[in-house]
Amino acid sequence: MISVEFIPGNHFVKNYDTYVDTKFAKVPSGTACSGLMFRRSPLSWNTGGYSFVICNVGYFSIHYHNAKDGWQEIKSQYHPLIQLSDWNRLEVLVNGSHFVFLINSQIVYETDDDRQPVGGVSLMIEVQADETQILFDNFGYQTR
Repeated sequence: MISVEFIPGNHFVKNYDTYVDTKFAKVPSGTACSGLMFRRSPLSWNTGGYSFVICNVGYFSIHYHNAKDGWQEIKSQYHPLIQLSDWNRLEVLVNGSHFVFLINSQIVYETDDDRQPVGGVSLMIEVQADETQILFDNFGYQTR
């Protein structure tokens, strides 16, 4: 897993909307996933954070992570909204403990989870093969 943090100074913002466009440009073999990490703890990733990714095989997944319990799946599902060879917009609407997840402007899941009350936002990729190319564009972040 690789992440690039974009909101390092805003670790204490509780309510925001964030989005990014992502595309699987080249995946030689295996599974590749890309998306967002959010509510990443100001202390470190190991003290809490969430991920929302889509994968080149057509599913999305939402997880919570901390050092004590590792990766805990919140939701994982194949979804027809994921465009395997085109751009996909991922959005997370964060309002207190309520999260809304969208793919290409359509809600795919909503949940309430209060394990991590504040934190930053990062881009995230997971790849299994060298020479994988994943593109990102149009990153946005807006506080409420």
